[in-house]
Amino acid sequence: MKRLKLWQKVLLVSLLILIGIFILLVSATPKVSVINLSKHQVNAVVTLPSSRLDFGVIDSEQSNSIYYDVNQADGVLAYKVLFVDSKSQGVGNCGYITHSMYFEHWQIIVSGSDKLKVICTQ
Repeated sequence: MKRLKLWQKVLLVSLLILIGIFILLVSATPKVSVINLSKHQVNAVVTLPSSRLDFGVIDSEQSNSIYYDVNQADGVLAYKVLFVDSKSQGVGNCGYITHSMYFEHWQIIVSGSDKLKVICTQ
């Protein structure tokens, strides 16, 4: 087996450190996921204190996640979800967001067949 030269070892260790930092940063960045468990397409919009996340149309049994900027003003995470074909909609608040909330993952779970049901978890 061939031995690695010093510069190759340094390069390999540096690369592993960079990969570790990248994974830490991605997992620390807060995100919102919309999970569609219904049999309908849904359209979802989430409003944060300092930004708006438009998830667009999400097909049945699919999900979509968006990472958001951690530098939010303090305030409420609000959602508006509607069935594309019937216009049945759900509007509400998930919870309270504060500045620098790292490692947060909000989930908006959509279900229902005729009437839209929304559950929000953190």
